Amino acid sequence: MSKKVTTTDQSTNTDRLSANNNISSIIDSLDTLDISDAERVSIICGVESCVSVLRTVIARAAKAEASLRTSIDTLVADNNRLQEELVILTERDCAANLLIQQQWVEKDRLESQVSVLEQDRAILNAQLAEYRETLQELAGYQFLGIRFD
Repeated sequence: MSKKVTTTDQSTNTDRLSANNNISSIIDSLDTLDISDAERVSIICGVESCVSVLRTVIARAAKAEASLRTSIDTLVADNNRLQEELVILTERDCAANLLIQQQWVEKDRLESQVSVLEQDRAILNAQLAEYRETLQELAGYQFLGIRFD
């Protein structure tokens, strides 16, 4: 199984080479100082200790960066999914709004028809009242023996 080399891995390797060169430079520069072998060993141990701490910090930073990249990838995927859902919901909302508008138009049309039917009913009731009155008059005349031929 081959390992994919990332920019971060390459950068870390470059940092390590640079750190090793810097350590060698520091150790070489000790030769120019007038110090005892014990002091030289003490300084070298201190430098190596600092390098070890720095390597640990760099390793932890690389892990944190990888974790952060994973979190960012997850957030980007979630954001894309939510945007797709928003598009679907927006389309549904538009369709629902169109349906509501159509229902309001239908309601207005039906209310208009009811109004016309109520007017027709009022006219028919008035005509019916007139017919009843006329029939009562005719019935009264027939009762009196008057004929309409």
